[in-house]
Amino acid sequence: MIAATRPIVLLINPRMRTPRHVRLPLSLLTLAAEIEGRYSYRILDGNVGDFTADLHRALRDAPAAVAAVTVMPGPQVAPAIEVSRAIRALRPDVPIVWGGYFPTLYPDAAINAPYVDAVVRGPGEETLVELISRWPDVSDISGLTWRRDGATVHNPERALRSPDALPPLPYHALKSIEPYVQPTFLGRRT
Repeated sequence: MIAATRPIVLLINPRMRTPRHVRLPLSLLTLAAEIEGRYSYRILDGNVGDFTADLHRALRDAPAAVAAVTVMPGPQVAPAIEVSRAIRALRPDVPIVWGGYFPTLYPDAAINAPYVDAVVRGPGEETLVELISRWPDVSDISGLTWRRDGATVHNPERALRSPDALPPLPYHALKSIEPYVQPTFLGRRT
């Protein structure tokens, strides 16, 4: 359960690429843009830097936290499980929320994992803001799957909003943009 202090939101992108093929964590930047100015947050990208040390430091330094983990099907599922288990072991009080393509497509599988407390289905910007402010009272948050007394509850879908209504991405929240600027067939700095 979240303590009375304002939570620090840990936006987590589990490893899925080699450093040579790393890409901007756009899903996390979109979430960060929505909570910018409302909550403190840290973007933790498993594809760059010393992720394990960064995660341990973030969990140690956060008096209250919510861990939002983005999960793509395929190569990111196993690292997401590993990260979620590590969070649960280090800080069992931290709610772990999975979002992204995998939990959107397979919410029942995701919510039945003992290290997942809630699942965001579809675009998660507004759902995450509501979840942070109201945890553990999530019974009427649209776009959320959760458990009540051992039973899975799928709240109603959240209406889509126009991409034009989204705030600008906070690139400043990344430690450095350089690891993401890679040579591709389009040029030396893509």
